Amino acid sequence: MLSDDASSTVYEFGGYRLDPARRLLALADGGGVKLLGRPFDTLVYLVERAGEVVDRDAIVRAVWSHRVVEDNNLNQAIAVLRRLLGEQHIVTVPGRGYQFVTPVRRTTAPPLAASAARHGMLRDDEPLADSGALSSTSAASRRSPPRALWVMGGLVAVGLSAAAMWSGPGASTSSLGDLIGVVPVTRFPGEESTPAISPDGKFVAFSQEDATGQRDLYVAQIGTDTTLRVTQSDRGVVDHPAWSPDGQWLAFLRQYDQSRFDVVIVRPLGGVERTLRSGERYWISVDGFPLLAWTPDSREIWFTTRLEDSTERRFGLHRLVVSTGVTTPLSLADERQHYDTSPAISPDGRWLAFTRYRRSERLNRIFLQQLGAGYAPVGEPQSIEGLEPAIYHSLAWSRDRLRFASGAQLFEWQVDGAVRVAHNVGPAASITAMTIADHGATTRVAMIDARRDVDLLVLPLDPVTHAAAGLPGVRAKSTALEQHPQFSPDGTKLAFVSERSGEREVWIADRSGEHERQLTDVPELIIGYPRWSPDGARIAFHASSSNDVRAVYSVEVATGATQRLFDGCCPGGWSADGESLYVTIEGKVQRIAVADGRRETLFQGETATESADGRYLLYSKSSAPGYFRRLLPARPGHAPGAEEALVEDYRPSRGGLAPVADGFFYVGLKPDGNPRMIRFYDYALRQARDIAPAPAQIEIGLAVSPDGRELLLAGVNGTSETDVVVLEFAQARR
Repeated sequence: MLSDDASSTVYEFGGYRLDPARRLLALADGGGVKLLGRPFDTLVYLVERAGEVVDRDAIVRAVWSHRVVEDNNLNQAIAVLRRLLGEQHIVTVPGRGYQFVTPVRRTTAPPLAASAARHGMLRDDEPLADSGALSSTSAASRRSPPRALWVMGGLVAVGLSAAAMWSGPGASTSSLGDLIGVVPVTRFPGEESTPAISPDGKFVAFSQEDATGQRDLYVAQIGTDTTLRVTQSDRGVVDHPAWSPDGQWLAFLRQYDQSRFDVVIVRPLGGVERTLRSGERYWISVDGFPLLAWTPDSREIWFTTRLEDSTERRFGLHRLVVSTGVTTPLSLADERQHYDTSPAISPDGRWLAFTRYRRSERLNRIFLQQLGAGYAPVGEPQSIEGLEPAIYHSLAWSRDRLRFASGAQLFEWQVDGAVRVAHNVGPAASITAMTIADHGATTRVAMIDARRDVDLLVLPLDPVTHAAAGLPGVRAKSTALEQHPQFSPDGTKLAFVSERSGEREVWIADRSGEHERQLTDVPELIIGYPRWSPDGARIAFHASSSNDVRAVYSVEVATGATQRLFDGCCPGGWSADGESLYVTIEGKVQRIAVADGRRETLFQGETATESADGRYLLYSKSSAPGYFRRLLPARPGHAPGAEEALVEDYRPSRGGLAPVADGFFYVGLKPDGNPRMIRFYDYALRQARDIAPAPAQIEIGLAVSPDGRELLLAGVNGTSETDVVVLEFAQARR
């Protein structure tokens, strides 16, 4: 609920004008900004209390009154505001809440007609002409890095206006100090990734893909045009470099697919490589950076791999002795329930920091393990207090401080102290990967500047040959994330998942992408896998709550009425009669009756869907690449047919499958798990063929229209660009 004086007050801040009574947000120059629903209410609540640290619960009670919600509802609203306005206005105060830190000027609102006419503002229920173009332009201008930074033989200080693009309030309150310089390290076409700054802060190692598609290791000297290619690989993907503390070695991973890898070391100037150990990753629902950590004496490398005595695919952190290749597990957790990754060892060798995931969950926590003589674990690992579950990454120690990133914020934690915000990356970029090194009186941070927008892409098809009939276009465009697209059974509507409202919800639109409407409003963390019922009246979808319970819901398309059906994950599809759903439970396909929840376990697999003729179940597996099928039993209670492997170049959660009468579409992958081509598998020929290049980045979801003329997927339309930049901070006195 908004404050009583909102009806007579307008707030001006950072080039924006906020009018709560009229529910209007505009740029100072009069341009309208489309902001609806609870993100708008959240902004009003924070702006009215600018300068105060506002408790999360207080925001939820005010904005989501009379509803039971989860933490993610507020998280998503904050994410929308930061994406739309820039990261610098709202600061996360760990363990407490949020603070609106930009100065706010309060003025009296003019009469409604005069105000609307002067500023061109719009109500929530008015159409916004060319709103997509406005949003895209604004977002692009905010994401663009400061290009006019001239580097003459070294890192130079930048003006306040340029530095502000990369900074937000909070830098001066941490040991990092003030941001004084920004240097673009790479400006190559395509993507650079996994940066690692050298211990002396002078060099950055990173992974880059060349024109042939091979990804190798490079080293760049900060502040110069000097870049050296360190590896010359003809197989595997080289990434995740890590400098030894003595600066003599670079360790890296050579990955052969999404799970198999080698741990390799090489001199920073190149030379003969030494493969130390092969390993296996658990890659489903896990985001990890860094993946390798050196001990302070440069004698060991710590990383996560599968336990050798594991018959249940259990994984854990391991110690690798560089001189001998001997590897031993740390045994820090019950690996059947948890997955530990992203290790970082303090310079004095007394602490190990790492991120811990609950198996198959998306959010993690940061844990600290005390180390004794010989880096042996002492006691049990403990989580850092005051940190709620999130996606934390880029753990890095500096003396007695642990720094890490989440979203667009860089945090620091001092041993036996509290977590605080060290820096807010401005609207130019968010932190996707980061390393830190002290350099004299300054601290340098190497990070990735990512510029990508995931949209719903539509590829025109020839309905007879199933070949691409043109270039992909965009449907229902926004600057938010869209994924999981699905056509309605009659082909007139789309269902998809979007974050455009501030919360990840199911939306529907006309087939053209117009007349979008938010369909769901549920208090859960993750929404996905919308599946239309055969009659088009309902959509089933998946949601996960903060207590680790996964559930399948159903929503009425006409009314939005939502019903929780049963526990389970990732509905692959409905049965042809509309009476059952195929869901995934602990890696097995179950058929569950919608009416009474009666379950029937079928076989090992996930996201199963019926073939177009209803005779087979098509599915993938996390234990093996490819798509498979089994003949459906004639009657419930009977065993399905034998498993038949159809294709080998697919992994779960990389697009999906879209069946038609004579085959199915899917996204074929490279060995590293990245998309290669959109493909069609022909039942009669028993083989797959390429039909169109796949986007460089894809999200979950693939659907074909009932008339076979359009293929819908989620991805980046055009080139996905990422570059390495270095931020330099003047170290604050301690």
